Amino acid sequence: MESQSRAARIRFEPADLDRHPEVNALLEHTGLGKFNADTITSPFGRNESWMGTTDQGHQVFVKSFEGPGQQERLQRTLHFGKRALLAGIATPNILAHRENPAIVVFELLDEPLSLLDLFTESADQQQDFDTRWCVEAAQLTADTHRLAVEGFDTSAHPLPPLSPMNALTLPGFLRQSGAELHMWQLLHNDPDVLQAVTAMKEADNPTLGQWVPIHGDLRLDQFLIGHDSLYLTDAEEARLGDPARDIGAFAGEWLYHAINRIPTVLNESQVVGHVPTHEEIVATGAAEVDRFSSRTQAFFSAYLARAEFSESLHHDLAVRAARYAGWHMIDRMISVARQKQILAAVPRAAAGIGRSLLLSPQQFLHTIGLRTPAHAA
Repeated sequence: MESQSRAARIRFEPADLDRHPEVNALLEHTGLGKFNADTITSPFGRNESWMGTTDQGHQVFVKSFEGPGQQERLQRTLHFGKRALLAGIATPNILAHRENPAIVVFELLDEPLSLLDLFTESADQQQDFDTRWCVEAAQLTADTHRLAVEGFDTSAHPLPPLSPMNALTLPGFLRQSGAELHMWQLLHNDPDVLQAVTAMKEADNPTLGQWVPIHGDLRLDQFLIGHDSLYLTDAEEARLGDPARDIGAFAGEWLYHAINRIPTVLNESQVVGHVPTHEEIVATGAAEVDRFSSRTQAFFSAYLARAEFSESLHHDLAVRAARYAGWHMIDRMISVARQKQILAAVPRAAAGIGRSLLLSPQQFLHTIGLRTPAHAA
């Protein structure tokens, strides 16, 4: 299946299949049978999707692409799936597709668990996250970056979104939540960040020297555990690009979750009624970042060993990845703001750390787990 996996991200009611008769029509046309209605669930996401069992006994995940660029996202998904299959990269099998409307059918893994789910469960149970999965994620990512470039999309990645980061249109302004307006005000008043993300995005082109097939939207919930193996999913943004984007996204995920842990850790470690001091907040954040950085370091070390880039390229790759990790933190603030009326302290703090990474990435390679072998001592 694709990136959703647990009940926490399942809608109370599945998306209405009556509005999408083409879904069951495609399933029946390909011999998979139509969905058994009482088995269907729908994960949250930007696309309409359904997972369940058909009347022929097949477990499937169906995605109907919504919004702009439907055909392009479908074609990127199909091309990655074909290339991954030939290269032995573990990704859910594509069973069928339709181009108009854009629909794709995947084999549904049996009781999948995403790395985000695993992290959440281990945190709830106060257990360490097994870095074995970071190593396996690195190997899948490196194998993706080693695919032949032929056939991959060469268009520019849509992120960072430079247009709204420069200015909002009037219709765009009127659609914003209170948290979004606060967030855009912070970004619009920070020309250094705009300059940094603009330079980062403009550098992502064939002259880079490392322009390879990338996943393009790497997050913990894009990795699924099934049958004790790890699968890479949701490749609708796959294209040629800077490998640092994927590496930085993985690093940024752990960094964001480290910062997100600060209120919980402070609450668990303080007596009732105590108001944490600035020093306690900073110390807690530093300790969490240090604890989580081992996961990024396990990923990055395994990635370098698998990707087979020249050692002379490792340091620059790490620096670029740190910048992308910084952007990932700001992107998380943007995503959170879309769902809120008030921009909370944690996403603002995460974006502040992201700013530091964007502007001075070399200073933080050791801190966030992007040491290269030459600098590991």
